[in-house]
Amino acid sequence: MGTYFNEGDWVWHKKMGVGQVGLSSERELLVEFQGGVEEIFEVGPRKRPPLCALAEDGFWLKKKNDCEAFAAIIKEEPLEVLLALVCDQLEEFAAGELKNMLTPDLIPEAEWDQWHKKLTLVARNDPRFNVAKGDVISYQGELFEIAEDMLARFKKAPSLKEKQKIIREMIQLEQKGVPVDEIREAAISFFTGTTVSRTNKMGARLEALIFLKDLDPVQHGILQDPLLEEINALTDEKSAEAVSEVQEANVRRALLDIIKEQRPDEFIEIAFMLAKRFKKMQRDWTLDTLLGYEDKTHIKTVINTTMADIATNMQPFVWLFKALLEKHEALAPVGPEPGELIKAMFKILNNMHFTSVYSRRTDDISITREEDELVKILLDWKKIFAFLEKQSKSLIGHFVSFYFECNAIEVERREEFVKKSMEKFPGIELIEERSKAEDDYIQLTKEAYIQFQEEYRDIVDNKLTEALNDVKTAREWGDISDNAELRIAQERQRTLQSRKSELERLFETCQIIEQ
Repeated sequence: MGTYFNEGDWVWHKKMGVGQVGLSSERELLVEFQGGVEEIFEVGPRKRPPLCALAEDGFWLKKKNDCEAFAAIIKEEPLEVLLALVCDQLEEFAAGELKNMLTPDLIPEAEWDQWHKKLTLVARNDPRFNVAKGDVISYQGELFEIAEDMLARFKKAPSLKEKQKIIREMIQLEQKGVPVDEIREAAISFFTGTTVSRTNKMGARLEALIFLKDLDPVQHGILQDPLLEEINALTDEKSAEAVSEVQEANVRRALLDIIKEQRPDEFIEIAFMLAKRFKKMQRDWTLDTLLGYEDKTHIKTVINTTMADIATNMQPFVWLFKALLEKHEALAPVGPEPGELIKAMFKILNNMHFTSVYSRRTDDISITREEDELVKILLDWKKIFAFLEKQSKSLIGHFVSFYFECNAIEVERREEFVKKSMEKFPGIELIEERSKAEDDYIQLTKEAYIQFQEEYRDIVDNKLTEALNDVKTAREWGDISDNAELRIAQERQRTLQSRKSELERLFETCQIIEQ
């Protein structure tokens, strides 16, 4: 039979309220609602009527049959409302829906806000319920069901990261009274195996050891010393590689701290490897960590070494300029003078831009990673202005002047930056003449100088003429407002003109050196 309800069952309809089943057959269901209204619902194997079966101790019957007593209970024990709703097969409760159910019969309108805050607080501390964004409360199950579900999820978790996430959840729920003995045993067995197995990466083994500290302190103590011995036995390169592979920041920090404590003489070399030979994320994280240490010896060593030979320490140098803008107060006690760093940065950036390798097949520039990153930093005007607001007018004037002469940035953007700077910092004076000191000249080998001369002649004799002809041809194709070919041709012409000006500036300021 396709009937889901029996005669005499109490049911709830979202619009019509509480009712009782009068007649039931294989195809139809007659329900009498409060007020004497009767409604017939079709039923069948594939058709379930929009009714909810009510439990004798559920919300709707308590509200109907024992309103005053139920109201007194829920004022003292707000969770009784949610538990009664769960009996009525409802498992998610938005604040608005709850208010419609409870006011004014059970909770007076004037008391609603205070009562709902109390309910939310109690639900947050009860593992059977979860409070999501917007204070939507959902039922998670009884304690034994939560524990069984968590154990099943832990066993099926496809990765170490997923298992760790479940254990963090387990530790939180254990504090709320969820019985977790089975999953705790499974986790201890798993993390012990992860720590012991030498096929796992060092970061994963250390992370497993960290979890064991909370799960099983005895096992943690047994496994800690052998792992520390292995960390001490790693080469500098393998140590840096192990740190770089760790995804979790707290575990990465723990591994770096172990290396710092166990191998102080090699620590700075390992940190330099992370700053120079690995990805930007590892570089920034490593140097930010050194800057955050109470002992500033290591970050001072990095900064001094970087400034002494910027060419071979470009990655740390990029971080240093970025830190000047974003972490000026933290950097100030250990870093170089802002004016010195700014001057060096613009000089280095101009040099990198001029000596970028140009493809013979296209007009595109082969930009280095460091040049690209520095340009992106310089285009973040919000951070630049936030930094300049704390500086002297003299330094602001120098920064803006250097910015205007920075050929790595498009002319239009440079001009706009100067304009906004003059508006934001009235009274600043720009440097009118560029210094001709030897260290301001761009150094080129003879071979590079000849290459740039050839490129300049090719632009003047051939490419600019071709670009002009392309613009003229594109103009003849019709509507200028919707002419993609014209825009492309004009952009290429502007690029060539800009490059021509850059090369002319290069020839004025370069110094030929022997290889």
